[in-house]
Amino acid sequence: MADNGDHHNIGWAKNMIKNDKAQREFCDREFATCDDDGNGTLEVPEVVTLVFKICESMSIKLPQKEKVAQLVALCGKSKPGHLQPGEFRSALKAVLKSCLHEAEIMDGTPQASPESSPQPDPQQQVEQPPEESRLGACDVAKCVLQ
Repeated sequence: MADNGDHHNIGWAKNMIKNDKAQREFCDREFATCDDDGNGTLEVPEVVTLVFKICESMSIKLPQKEKVAQLVALCGKSKPGHLQPGEFRSALKAVLKSCLHEAEIMDGTPQASPESSPQPDPQQQVEQPPEESRLGACDVAKCVLQ
C-alpha cells in the first residue's frame, strides 16, 4: 500500500473495491498471513490485527475491538467466532468500504449527497429482500468503524 501523495491510500482502497481479482489476491494473501494458528479460519484476534493494520495504513481511527468482533459474528456463518476465506473476503470488502468512506471524510472529499442521487419513483413497488439478506456490506462496515 504505497502512499504516493495519497495520505489515506484512497486510490488503493478504491482499486481493491472495484477490482475483484486484486481484492481476491489481497484477501487470500492477508488471510494466509493472519491465520496465526494455521487452522484455515480467522478468529477475532486475527481479524482485529488485520483491520487495525488496514486502518493504520489509511491513517484513520481504529475501531473498537468489540466492533470487529461484531463484524466477525455477522459475517461468520459456518463457525461462530471464525471466518473462512469466503466469509473473510466479504468482511474485508465491508471494512475497505468503511475505511474508504472514513478516509474521504477526513480528506474532505465531496460525498454524494442525497439530493444528487436519483430518487426512486414513489409509485413503483419495491420488493423487499428477505430479512436475513438486508444487512449489506456497508451496514456491516458501519457497525465496525462507528
